[in-house]
Amino acid sequence: MVNGNLAYVHYFPEERHPGCASVGNLSRLSRGGITNFYHDPGGEPFDILNGAVVPFSEALKVAQEFAVSKEMPKCIPWDSLILGE
Repeated sequence: MVNGNLAYVHYFPEERHPGCASVGNLSRLSRGGITNFYHDPGGEPFDILNGAVVPFSEALKVAQEFAVSKEMPKCIPWDSLILGE
């Protein structure tokens, strides 16, 4: 998802896996806060924790890497949504 120059990336390694979220560390975003993303204009916002927000330029690198290999892109850190994984 993209909001201006910010993005949130989610990767699903396999079916039935809840996925992995991008890990960001943007100092201009408040720690513990949220950033709103929208699927469509006028739609309901998706609240994403700032700790998962990355620069759009990094999300673009993820997309480019994924286009070459369907494996989890290595250009950014990821956080599995499975506890302890």
